[in-house]
Amino acid sequence: MLIISEIPGLLPRGSKKYYDLTYTFIEYSTFAFVLAYTISRKSITTLIIILSLAFYSFQIIYTFNIEQKRGIDSIPIGIETILVFVYLLMFFYNYLKTNQNQPIYTSYGFWVSFGIIIYLGSTFFFYILANNLEDSDRDRLWPYSYIPDIIKNILFYIAMITFSKNPINNKNTAAKVPFLDMI
Repeated sequence: MLIISEIPGLLPRGSKKYYDLTYTFIEYSTFAFVLAYTISRKSITTLIIILSLAFYSFQIIYTFNIEQKRGIDSIPIGIETILVFVYLLMFFYNYLKTNQNQPIYTSYGFWVSFGIIIYLGSTFFFYILANNLEDSDRDRLWPYSYIPDIIKNILFYIAMITFSKNPINNKNTAAKVPFLDMI
């Protein structure tokens, strides 16, 4: 995120905070949607939607009311990470409560969740403290944030393979056509 937004001339002047807003919004939305999709309980999905609306409101208010001198939007990223960790706990609780007859690693949701845990857990403190580092230290340490991102992508690939082997069988999607042949 910093690499693209820090290249001189790539983004118009004053648009960095909109870039950060958009990036955090898309990342959070993707993680929240995937986790809400994999959780089967409606009450948890409703809670994710309510907390997401609250996060979006906070993020917009923060972006337009806080003047960002340099770095990244650490506070929204921190809140995003904490919210997604709460969703992950709800996912694992729900999965372990409902699916006792199959191993957890046979679910694509496990691999997605594990990838998100690795990515957000490994980069949480780096993103939180990025604005407090000197520019030279941040530039020197930033490439290390790519390692959890690569691991997350590998685990997402495993999730896609797992999903292709065990696709979701939704019985409600099959349309029931009445037998109208009267002859």
